[in-house]
Amino acid sequence: SGKSQERIPVTLPEDFELLSVADKNDPLIRRAWKYLQERGVTEGQVHKHHIGVSFSGRYAYRIIFPIGYKNRLHMFVARDFSGRAKARYLNSHGEKVLFGAPPRHCIGVVLSEGVFKALALERVLPEEWMCAALLGHSITSLQLTQLKELETKHVVVWADPDQVGVKAA
Repeated sequence: SGKSQERIPVTLPEDFELLSVADKNDPLIRRAWKYLQERGVTEGQVHKHHIGVSFSGRYAYRIIFPIGYKNRLHMFVARDFSGRAKARYLNSHGEKVLFGAPPRHCIGVVLSEGVFKALALERVLPEEWMCAALLGHSITSLQLTQLKELETKHVVVWADPDQVGVKAA
């Protein structure tokens, strides 16, 4: 039908807990931190990107990466850290926006497919460069709008080396 669909607000899991303030003496919290540290994620990145964790429900034993734009949560990515889930990643409903791209001027932006790749690039590139994740191998119109708002002249696509990533790039 021609009716516009009402957006269902995205909410974080009910038991979402920010890792930056969680009790590091808790064995499950320590396990989540260990997983992130093994992936190279720093405490500063956990704080900067409001990375958290969930231990129950659909997103149980997953690191939660909230993804917002213009002061609104648009979606989140949930990554299993137990090694036992059938699906390593679960995405919430919502609009795909760039992970890691606050609206600010930058020399350039490096686009990767996933959150962990964007975080790895963020650790090695100069601060004047922004690293963002597309959350897949294609770009949405809203993500293009975000890129235009950055007013940068340099956009680098850092494709995954698999056939899908290279073809998408």
